[in-house]
Amino acid sequence: NSHKAAANTSFRSFATTSSMTETNDEHRNNGTPPATTRISFAKHLSMTTKQFLQHYSSSSSPTPQKKRYNIIMGNEAGDADSIISSLAYSYVKSLDDNDDETLIQQPIVCIPKDDLPLRRETTLLLDLCGIPYRRSDDLLFINDESIETLLSHGHGDNEEKNHILQLTLMDHNRIKSSLNHLSSNVVEIVDHHQDEGYHQETMTTTTTSR
Repeated sequence: NSHKAAANTSFRSFATTSSMTETNDEHRNNGTPPATTRISFAKHLSMTTKQFLQHYSSSSSPTPQKKRYNIIMGNEAGDADSIISSLAYSYVKSLDDNDDETLIQQPIVCIPKDDLPLRRETTLLLDLCGIPYRRSDDLLFINDESIETLLSHGHGDNEEKNHILQLTLMDHNRIKSSLNHLSSNVVEIVDHHQDEGYHQETMTTTTTSR
């Protein structure tokens, strides 16, 4: 229908715009190429996931090479806006020139990998962005071994562990019950639901609206 077509066109526009600086016109600015070259949304996700997997192995210490991780996760319902906003937010963060290079901004899909093909509205949006979600090395899921291991090791009152693992909640403002042990790791919330008042002691940023 017309609403669906309009949404598809809008999202395709975002995907195209996000990649337009990947190839720069060398003759721009009197022949001097721009100082910063941005990569596409799809390539960002692929590169971020590969970087995460390089620095984190389920068979090694949760703190290899002193890297820190900010896991960006949507709600456990795993609807389209929750999944896509998590992926897109990591891309937006990557555009910050002041981004901390020791902090890996890793989005995850907060449903089991085998469930994604059943979310047709989500796979449509991923297709429009050119994100090959069928490949195991482009997206990380809540049940991937590396993610399960990281989330199980990053808990407790140990200040060093909390510093190594940070959590950003997208499209919800209370961590799901199975991850309650990570409540103190939540540092950011981006949500539109009524604020339930959790994680206020540890949050540095919150964006909510009703």
